[in-house]
Amino acid sequence: MLAYLFCILTCLFLFQNSAKAQSWSSLYRQADSLSYLDNDKETLTAFYMALEAAKTEFEPNSDKVLDTRNRVGESMMLVLSNTDEIRSFLQETIQQCKIKDDKSDYYIQAVLNQTDLELEKGSTGQAYLLCQQILPLVETNGQTNPLLRSTCLERFAKICVTQSDFLAAEKYYEKAATLSRTALGENSSEHLRVLFFWADAYISVEKYKEAEALIQRIFELDKSSDSMKNIGRAKILLARIYSKLDRYAEAETLYKNIIKEEKAAGKGNSQRVQTVQQNLAALYTQMGNFETALQIFDDLKQTVSLSHGDKSDKYATLLGNIAKVHLMLGNFPMSEKFFRESAQIAIETGRTNTTQYISLLGAAAIVYEKLNRLDTASQLYAMAIKQSAEVIGNQSRRYADDLFNYGLFLQRQRKPQEAEPVLRKSTEILRVLLGNEHSSYMHNLSALALIYMQTDHKARAQQVYDTLKNWALKQPDIHFATLSEQQKESYSASYIMPYLEGYYVSTIQSDPQKYAEELYNAQIATKSFLLQSAQKLKTTVLKSNDSTLNELYKQWINQKQKIINALSMSIEQRNNANIKLDSIQLLAEDLEKELATKAKKFGYLAEKKQLVWQEVQQQLKKDEAIVEILRYAIKGQAYYAALVLCGNALKPIVVQFDKQYLLEKEALTYFNNCIQYQLPDTLSYKRFWQPIAAQLKGIKRVYLSPDGIYNILSVNSLWNTESKKYLFQELEVVQVINSKSILQNNAIQKKSLQKTAELMGYPLYRTQTDSLSTQKLVQKRGINMNGITPLPGTMREIERIRALLKAHNYQVNVQTAAQASEKNIKKIKSPTLLHIATHGYFVSNSQGSAKSMLNAGLLLAGCSDPEPEQKQPEQEDGILTALEAIDMDLSNTDLVVLSACETGLGRIKAGEGVYGLQRAFMVAGAKAVLMSLWKVDDEATQRLMVAFYKNLLAGKTKRQAFKNAQKALQKQYPDPYYWGAFIMVE
Repeated sequence: MLAYLFCILTCLFLFQNSAKAQSWSSLYRQADSLSYLDNDKETLTAFYMALEAAKTEFEPNSDKVLDTRNRVGESMMLVLSNTDEIRSFLQETIQQCKIKDDKSDYYIQAVLNQTDLELEKGSTGQAYLLCQQILPLVETNGQTNPLLRSTCLERFAKICVTQSDFLAAEKYYEKAATLSRTALGENSSEHLRVLFFWADAYISVEKYKEAEALIQRIFELDKSSDSMKNIGRAKILLARIYSKLDRYAEAETLYKNIIKEEKAAGKGNSQRVQTVQQNLAALYTQMGNFETALQIFDDLKQTVSLSHGDKSDKYATLLGNIAKVHLMLGNFPMSEKFFRESAQIAIETGRTNTTQYISLLGAAAIVYEKLNRLDTASQLYAMAIKQSAEVIGNQSRRYADDLFNYGLFLQRQRKPQEAEPVLRKSTEILRVLLGNEHSSYMHNLSALALIYMQTDHKARAQQVYDTLKNWALKQPDIHFATLSEQQKESYSASYIMPYLEGYYVSTIQSDPQKYAEELYNAQIATKSFLLQSAQKLKTTVLKSNDSTLNELYKQWINQKQKIINALSMSIEQRNNANIKLDSIQLLAEDLEKELATKAKKFGYLAEKKQLVWQEVQQQLKKDEAIVEILRYAIKGQAYYAALVLCGNALKPIVVQFDKQYLLEKEALTYFNNCIQYQLPDTLSYKRFWQPIAAQLKGIKRVYLSPDGIYNILSVNSLWNTESKKYLFQELEVVQVINSKSILQNNAIQKKSLQKTAELMGYPLYRTQTDSLSTQKLVQKRGINMNGITPLPGTMREIERIRALLKAHNYQVNVQTAAQASEKNIKKIKSPTLLHIATHGYFVSNSQGSAKSMLNAGLLLAGCSDPEPEQKQPEQEDGILTALEAIDMDLSNTDLVVLSACETGLGRIKAGEGVYGLQRAFMVAGAKAVLMSLWKVDDEATQRLMVAFYKNLLAGKTKRQAFKNAQKALQKQYPDPYYWGAFIMVE
């Protein structure tokens, strides 16, 4: 009672010490006005003062005193966290009202207030009994205030929902809506409120169409009323529906628009904004965008604590949400900490019978399982299932989810026979509630498929995986057109690739040749589809000739550059410059999504029929083949297969590699060691290529679409111990992003009419002299930039290539020394040839695609200059990162040559290739990229490059010119260390 007494004493002090005590009517009006301003603490204080004034002006049981007590009770529930002190005040009010008149509106309101308290605390049984006391008065007493009658009917409907009696709930919602419409008007605030809660009830039982119809009705009615205050709440409900139906882009747009509207109205920190931000973060969690979700939740902690108290239901809910994100990120100790804090609040405040708390139990069970506290986990799973069935109902989404989590627990405990019926029951509930196209239903199916595999029901498993595969292949067309690159990656990682990988494993383990055609079609539909999406967006914008779209694109590019510049600064430098990195990143993402949405009308990601293997084969000659490398994992261990399609074959063939060779571990290490130390390699050909070679009889050219480590493997350098030849001496291997690439390349075989070349090399890495006796050690992005060794061979390389190109009538622009700068390279626009000769780098200690693109790059003029004391955000640092190279305009560039070390490296992502310079220049528009996989010899490299250009200018294709140059260099430098580092990707 201490907090309650403190509030009373404070109000008495304010009341008694005011210069002139105000009248009850004046204080009541002030308090009533405050109640509309979202400031609950001031409202409570004001009503307390009005109550004290009423006690001095009127009889203790007068209508004005009782009315004011009810208003105080309503406000207490919004501010105070101690349930006992609130309940004590409400019960005292009920008794006073009952003594005065147990049929009055004041009595009904007092009982309704306590009903609301019990509902909020999860005591639905007590709420039901309380409401039963006043329901007869409401239904029979036509003299009762229509607003109060409608509210009571609506509240009883809500209680019926909690009791899983939705038929009764619908009846009472209908009564409340009819009463409020006839007595108060269909566009009255009370009628719209009833419709709102009715829609909310429909959402709780997954009747989304009915809920959306009611919300649309609110929009129609509220626009015709004097006030549009219900629109914001209705939009939140509609966004929730969209998120439940996997309509992520629409949900996100609604949430962000609500926040903008509230901020524009000067309510940027209102309860509604806090609610929307929580919902938005939950949406990002659902989409797999965990880092962004956690950032929003963390930012809300202090705000919610100050607004509602750190013992409030809202704060406990927030902590639970943070715990769930940490769970998704694998931070199990941190997740357990937040779960414990959230659960403790619920226990202390008597809210252990709520949907939120039950949800907490199920998620906490997963955490304790991950922490290997299996007994605790088992108990929590059982408690969650029991309470969700009793409180919410055994046909509810919550109950299905708790069953699902328990089924997975049994599965992980190697009890598949026990897990199967549990998962089947959960899956059937979701099918009825959500339909057979919902992501949650698919998630359940995936778990069932794995059970079937474990119990040796392979035919049933394959049938389920077929369904999952077909669903996954449709998702990019449904979602990608309005998502950012980061969101596409997150969504793909959560909802597309896991199902496809399950399909690959099931198929390869059962009867791979039987499903070879379907495997190939699935692979070409999804291989590098994020890369192709990024390419398509840029191409669509540049070709649109739409000024609005182009201006939006420029804004996006500028915003991305701000991010890159900010990331190159220290935290202290960012703070001094008042740079909010999070805000810049969110704005860039918003611009990207707006750009993608507007680009749709210009054909961006326009829906096309899915490509099939026969269309690819039609592009092949009889002596050509395509090899699609496929990476898949079983119990965390990576394996590889190859899909081989020959021009003279009846259909694709599935090639499996010997599983005794762990290609990503000892096999790759062995290959790299042989290259680095120039040792004879007698095993790599057998491990990486021989199974494929067996299917290539009569084949002279192979288009290789790599996956996994094949992206960083120089297959041309593989030594065939039987033929005593390297692979490139036996076969022409053309590396492509995807099988579809040969269709695209064949469609643009015309040679460019332009003959322009940009050559950049031999940068002056230190452009400034350091007056200090000891040079300042500069670290940039994890690279030691102090004393970078010059590359004299690059100057000779640039000069010789310039002479060759000029002799063949090319317009050549050369930039070396201080001119070979980051600023100048960003000015380059679509030359036919772009040649860059310098140091390259890749730092492998990064996670996430954006960070990987930031940690791969080229070193240019000034990169080892000391950092200025006050670095400006727009200041270039002499490093062209892959993230920056993406934004170059190379739409008419036939070839980019990266004559530098390790320019082909980056973060390998299964199905997506390498996140690094290769990807950057491809997205920028280059038709082909020539790059290196390891540190290259300066002299050997310039010889290779000169030979390549001589062949190219003699009329050879890019492929032929490169292969001939390798052969020529091999005669001078026999070991593949010198000639095998470079690969060309088209």
